[in-house]
Amino acid sequence: MFNCLEISLEVIRLLRRLLPALARQDRDLARQIRRAANGMLLQASEARQRVGADQLHLYRVASGSANEVSDALRAAVAWGHLTEAQRAEVEVELDKARAILWRLSHPKPKKAA
Repeated sequence: MFNCLEISLEVIRLLRRLLPALARQDRDLARQIRRAANGMLLQASEARQRVGADQLHLYRVASGSANEVSDALRAAVAWGHLTEAQRAEVEVELDKARAILWRLSHPKPKKAA
């Protein structure tokens, strides 16, 4: 199984517990986090079927979505909607996803024969 997708799904599972309470305090921020988390998963999934620069672009977009989730959670903490501990739990999985996406979007050049 493609690990990045499984990690993205775990991020969504963790967010599923946090977003209802966040939505009661800041519906727009909760919506944005949901869209970005879905985007991370779906862009990485689509990239698997692409090749070349198109594939790299989609992995980079997925990485950007992971960063968006991370920073949106930081904003939620700054606004007092979430605790740092709640954010940190999700951040562990986001870090894993970003590491994989970095490697996928920055392949090592092939050595000349």
